[in-house]
Amino acid sequence: MFHFGAPATSGVGRFLWGAWLSMLALSAQAEPVVFTDQQQREIVLEHPAQKVVMIPIPGAGMAISVDRNAQRLTAIHPSAKAAIEESLMGKMFPKSLALPTDAVGQGFMPNVETILQQQPDLVFQWGSMGEDVVAPLENSGLNVALMNYGKEDDVIRWFEMMGEAFGQQERVTSLLKWRADVRQDVSAKMASVPSKSKPRTLYFLRFQSQKRVAGPASYNDFSIGLAGGQNVVTGGNFKEVNVEQVLVWDPEVILLNNFESDLTPQDIYQHPILSATSAAIHKRVYKMPMGGARWDPPGQESPLMWMWLANILQPDVADYDLRAEMKQAYRRLYDYELTDADIVDILHADVNAGSVGYEGSTP
Repeated sequence: MFHFGAPATSGVGRFLWGAWLSMLALSAQAEPVVFTDQQQREIVLEHPAQKVVMIPIPGAGMAISVDRNAQRLTAIHPSAKAAIEESLMGKMFPKSLALPTDAVGQGFMPNVETILQQQPDLVFQWGSMGEDVVAPLENSGLNVALMNYGKEDDVIRWFEMMGEAFGQQERVTSLLKWRADVRQDVSAKMASVPSKSKPRTLYFLRFQSQKRVAGPASYNDFSIGLAGGQNVVTGGNFKEVNVEQVLVWDPEVILLNNFESDLTPQDIYQHPILSATSAAIHKRVYKMPMGGARWDPPGQESPLMWMWLANILQPDVADYDLRAEMKQAYRRLYDYELTDADIVDILHADVNAGSVGYEGSTP
């Protein structure tokens, strides 16, 4: 089992560790905060940010995991709020269910008037979506930290920026050590798997509204490759395709998104065309898990997703005790004792019940 860098969060140890972190945070209050965002812009705050608007969707759950509460957030993206409502996050942190979403409009466009009313110390925004979503914030005199999307190194930097901005560097160091340890272990396990034994894998970012899949420039491609699969999609990041193209690719494993909440493997198994894919024939279609966040995009629970996916793609090589790893991780991430019923819900054991690896249990 993987261990975080922090002391155990139980009994006296949990109290002392929390008290120590609180003392560190309080001592940092009087100190100015200076860090560099992912567009190489220097951000200067008078003190650690206490009120934060988080526009990027994955950032909301990550910020909550850094603080183990939602008190620092003043507004989040509507899709992040939907994830909280549909996932275990709302149960673990009920106050997160009340977070407003009216600060963000279509296409990550900020509602500057609403944001100004909240008087945030810092606004996190995407730095890779053009000036149109950044300039209104900066022109209003707000402190804005920009985040890039696409690579694991980007995600690591998201955590580092939050640690610096929140005065939580020690906590973030612990989270990143766990992340690196799991990545290294999964990579080592898969190093001996020959290319011919890596199943052709396809991830649907959208299926119901359109057929949108993840290409080799996507974060999903990284996760698939790390866990012992090979992405069937060629070229680009995310792109629309037709079902005939999917049939030509003939994926052996199909992964379904968590953005379309009622999408299930049955939509593939019963599809008039896609039911002829190898993935459908051999019952290797999966709704991706959703815990404190969606597991398909990058986030604080990505190490759990890597282990789950390795168990799915390479069951003869990966031997992760996912239930034990999840319980340990949730103690560290959220100070929450995960139940067996929670795990069943997170792993979508009901809708995945007909797929290989879910027979009578979970991977």
